[in-house]
Amino acid sequence: MDPKRWSGREVQKIGPKGARRWSARVVGKELRSAAATGAGAPRLSTRTCATAGEAQAALIKALRTKMLGDYVFLRPEAAVGELLFAMALPGGGPADNFDLSADGETLFVGAGRGDPKALVIRASLRSGEVERFAVAPDPGHGQLFIHGALVDPAGETGIFGLNAAVRSVDLKTGAWAPIASVLHRGREHVNPFCVEPQRDAAHRRLLLVNGAHLEVRALSGGKVLFKAPIGTKTAECRRIALSPSGELAAAYVVSRRIVYGHDDARGDDTNEIQVWRVSDGARVATIPIAKEEQPEQLALTPDDRALLHDAGRVLVAVELASQATTKVLARDHGAIWAWAPSGDLAVFDGLELHRRSPPKYRARGTLALEPQRGQRLRCAPGLAVIGGAGLFCAYRMEW
Repeated sequence: MDPKRWSGREVQKIGPKGARRWSARVVGKELRSAAATGAGAPRLSTRTCATAGEAQAALIKALRTKMLGDYVFLRPEAAVGELLFAMALPGGGPADNFDLSADGETLFVGAGRGDPKALVIRASLRSGEVERFAVAPDPGHGQLFIHGALVDPAGETGIFGLNAAVRSVDLKTGAWAPIASVLHRGREHVNPFCVEPQRDAAHRRLLLVNGAHLEVRALSGGKVLFKAPIGTKTAECRRIALSPSGELAAAYVVSRRIVYGHDDARGDDTNEIQVWRVSDGARVATIPIAKEEQPEQLALTPDDRALLHDAGRVLVAVELASQATTKVLARDHGAIWAWAPSGDLAVFDGLELHRRSPPKYRARGTLALEPQRGQRLRCAPGLAVIGGAGLFCAYRMEW
């Protein structure tokens, strides 16, 4: 967090007595703060520090303390490219388990990195209200790891991976229910740290691994729309993806010899991405991956014609029909990317958000944002949310 950018910004917390507001500004060596509740007059205080740098550090420390206590930054009048909303992740750490509702009004967050307790959080980007829900324990496990976080179109039901299970949570009541598990015959069929639940652009379909099968379900109601066995005794699924249309599902399947060096998989050279059509279950493409390379990200294009993967440390688009390859961007610079509602690929490099148009992926616009080490990007109409380094930042967008 840049103290020069955050100096003077007001954060708020919605409570039963109205909004609590807090702001602080650095003036020379002084940290001047103001706190108020509801329509009450602000309470002013001043702290004199030894240096201006110490005052700036004190500002960020005080601001982090407030935001870890559910204070958020909210500026509904933000223009395109400006910060509209910011929220801290309880406990800090990677801020990569989150989703936006289809209307862009609800942020759903999973917070669980191996502690005995975990949370899921619902935050309103309209009012700034934050609501926490404690995750029920996983019997037999003292550590709770959340893998991925998805939300239904209205922002009323959240879905998240918890250890080997996939759960849903009612964001009105906090009631939760198990809906799937990667356990098959008592063992994890896939690594839940690698295979997170996925959704389509409209939040209508859900892709997950249940037992030894890859399934596409209706996100609301859970009806199974597609089911296929995934992996073998010597090869496992390491990544999955659902197309924005919800019509295609993909899985990266690789020999355990390549991933772990297991002796029992010595004769298995499987290293490929398999793509199915959901409507009839047909395999529409098998994309080979170069020997010993392993993609960390998969995505299908909005027109269902190509698949993006980052094997070989370069993000490429592979046409499903011809398997012709187009370089999209180098992976080494640490950029994060996601499909925008406009159909462009949105790419954030830590300083700027770029838009690239398929099928050639030429840049068609750049927008300077606030510096942030990003770990995941989500887009919704009029919004882009970047999660990283314990902070979620939502920016106003023109799409």
